[in-house]
Amino acid sequence: MTDLRSKFFAKACMILIAGLFLFQFPRYHPGSDVFENGFSSDTAIPILMINADYFSPFSLYYWGQDRFGSWPFLIFRAIGRVFSIHWSAVAVAAGMYLFVHLCMLAYFWSARNGAWELLAGYAILHFWPGVATFIFDLSQPYGWQLGSLFLCFRAADGLYTGRSKKWISLILFAIFAFLSIWLSPSSVIYAGFYAISGFGRNYQKPLQAFAAAGLVIVAYLLHSALRNSVLGFNETHFLYTFETPLEWDISGISLALPHLSKSISTWEILVWGLGMVLLASGFSYEQFHLRKRPATVWSWAAASIVFLVAICALNWFALNQFAPRYVAVPRLMFPLSLLVYASRLGYPARLKRSRGFVAALALALLAVLFWPDSRISKSFLLRSKEARYLETRYPGIPLVGSYWNTYVYASLQSGAGNLPQPGIGQYRRTPFLMPQILAAHQLLVNHNSFSLYLKNGEPVESLRFGGQRYILEGPRIKFENLDLSLYRKK
Repeated sequence: MTDLRSKFFAKACMILIAGLFLFQFPRYHPGSDVFENGFSSDTAIPILMINADYFSPFSLYYWGQDRFGSWPFLIFRAIGRVFSIHWSAVAVAAGMYLFVHLCMLAYFWSARNGAWELLAGYAILHFWPGVATFIFDLSQPYGWQLGSLFLCFRAADGLYTGRSKKWISLILFAIFAFLSIWLSPSSVIYAGFYAISGFGRNYQKPLQAFAAAGLVIVAYLLHSALRNSVLGFNETHFLYTFETPLEWDISGISLALPHLSKSISTWEILVWGLGMVLLASGFSYEQFHLRKRPATVWSWAAASIVFLVAICALNWFALNQFAPRYVAVPRLMFPLSLLVYASRLGYPARLKRSRGFVAALALALLAVLFWPDSRISKSFLLRSKEARYLETRYPGIPLVGSYWNTYVYASLQSGAGNLPQPGIGQYRRTPFLMPQILAAHQLLVNHNSFSLYLKNGEPVESLRFGGQRYILEGPRIKFENLDLSLYRKK
């Protein structure tokens, strides 16, 4: 009875800890100033995908990419179609926030020191520099990827314990491995290492680990087949594959590491260095001295190190100025592996159970009480105001301009919004909109950061777009940062 009461108390504490963190979502409003790049056209694409009537193989990835799978957007889209919902950026961001936290809760739910480990995961997620600002950014796959990986780990644990039917766990592992890899091919590193770590769980029955490792390979091959089919479709229909040219060069590591070290603090570098030594020592001690099966979370640290080496050798990392967003997942998983590893060696368990749970809950409460302040950025408020103006004054009229001054407005509008399309020389993520845009009788040009249709600082009298000619209609229109000209098809 005492043991049952202790388990019930532990679960209650975990639910309360999760609830405390869930109620902090307003800090991560998509227009919050905590995000490095703010609410931009990159952030807008998922919202446009979810609310779009258009669907084709091009929609299986973040529009105009081949590395960011779109299955979360497809789920939102399906729900929106069934219940006639026009999704806002806030609703989608809340969905991702909830998904990440509940997936972490699902993984740590059955852990011996689950309350402590869940608190450690949430604390690193929210307070470790350079993690939450990218994980909860709608323009990045990392939030969806992280949640999917924790579901993948949870399913893998079912393979190595007697608490569930192995075939069910195997199917779930295959599904979540594929979904996480579809979101980002880098997931194969974490899913693969976690599957391999199963060999240390049960030396007598390695079949489960072999099966899990094999499924990771199958999931990656399925993703590759899906991606190649999408690239073929893109080339056929849009005369461009939208393929990301990836190349690995080991010599690039020496160039990438100094840049990477500038974006993270000295104490974090020390954590990585000491962590590698401690994990290697702990693993060896368990394996060879205690003859004990090593904890599977060592795979998170190993995968994070391999991830870091791989990304530093990748040309795409250098082409994007070694942006710290690319290492957001390992920056979470490596320190978390240290804390969870310590937990599973038994340190928090030495406390009296009930006192330990209360202490974990109290720390969560303190963390929430002293949560850093955030506010909606002025840029987001201004963009929202401009989007309402465009929708009210020029509903449904195609908007042409720079990449950064088209999509962002459409995502903040309702169904009667403008059809966005970056102009000539700008990256287009919506080539399928061209027939609708060319069928319209008017065209709205936003000259802000787009001077193609300006001559001597003034709008040109006529222009060509998509092989059609348009003539200027009326004087120049200015509202806040909007600098508009209305053209009519000749």
